[in-house]
Amino acid sequence: MYGEIANEDEPCIIWRYRTDKSCIFAINADYAQSNTALGIYSAMLYEAEGSIIYPVVNSQSVIAVNYPSFADENSEQMKKRYSRTMTEAMRDIIWPNLSGLTNRLGAKVTYMVTPQYNYKDSAGPDADELEYYFRLFRENGDEAGWAAYNLQDSTMRQKIVADYDTFRRNVPDYRLVSMYINASGRDKTMSLLKTSLLKDVRTVVTDYDATDRLFTYLSSNVTELRTTNDGLGYSYMNDFKNRCIETALGYSSVTLDMTDVLAPDDNSPEWSDVYENFAINLDGYLGSYGAFDKNTVSETDSRVRQFMTVRCSSVRDGNEIRVTLAGVQDETQSRLQNEAQDVTYYVLRTHGEEIEAVDGGSFKKIEDGAYLISAQQREFTVKLKDADALRYTD
Repeated sequence: MYGEIANEDEPCIIWRYRTDKSCIFAINADYAQSNTALGIYSAMLYEAEGSIIYPVVNSQSVIAVNYPSFADENSEQMKKRYSRTMTEAMRDIIWPNLSGLTNRLGAKVTYMVTPQYNYKDSAGPDADELEYYFRLFRENGDEAGWAAYNLQDSTMRQKIVADYDTFRRNVPDYRLVSMYINASGRDKTMSLLKTSLLKDVRTVVTDYDATDRLFTYLSSNVTELRTTNDGLGYSYMNDFKNRCIETALGYSSVTLDMTDVLAPDDNSPEWSDVYENFAINLDGYLGSYGAFDKNTVSETDSRVRQFMTVRCSSVRDGNEIRVTLAGVQDETQSRLQNEAQDVTYYVLRTHGEEIEAVDGGSFKKIEDGAYLISAQQREFTVKLKDADALRYTD
């Protein structure tokens, strides 16, 4: 016999007990074994202190994987579904939908392009299509990356060599500095990072792994950034995970894998269904923390590199919180004091107190009791409104 459990009878995610001088917390173990723990620990610190301030990445990115492609392939399926060739469907249907959605949400997209899906057929990449999309990316404020994604039995090296030749001939001045690698091709592609074929790649994007770090260095000059959410796979748990990571790090990365749309089989969903699902999910993922910046992968990479080197200390004296940076990236260290574009980012969380001003930076509200601070100096001061002034009413 089965019955439904009422919400109030479900086990707590976090339990707390406060004494006069301390707090005791207990966490549901299932939530402490993945990256969701980052947000939970941040919440614990917040509850235990009058206020906390900590550095964040401040970046939300959207990544379209295996779109666009520049060859007319899969003609039978594409014409059956959309009464168009593959390049016509991408240009006439998919691009207007996708660019319209992301522009409405203020998002920037990194398109991890694949010049072609099948490297053994006669349909090679069309140079005009490639130039067309790269112009659209530039005009739309988006960027192109490289999808290391192999659907048939050519080797990964053969695919990379063919793609490299296509880019070199058609967009020789464009540096593709980011690359998406899926799990099945990870080891083979990673081994090519040290070759001249991938010498421009600074950022490798890989799928979310609950047990692994969200970002790290693969070498002295190449970072690995994990995605945080599949744009087609919404669930309450995924939403909770997203909120936890954004709470702790101010970071999210949502992917849309276009493989089933552009290389479909009989059971693959059509674009209209994919788009409707993605539009709803993306709005939810980005809207939860709309105060954070929307960036491309290369912009996110710069934020992550700086975040991983920032160390700061803070001292509170009355209504003022003074923050001092102990270390930032070497190349920015000497310039940070004077150059407004060299910004570090922080989240301040208070128990109802409001910011009056930030000397050495600026701020905007994330939600009640939480603020995003952009600091232009190595030392800055947050001034909080006087508690009596907050209670005053005319």
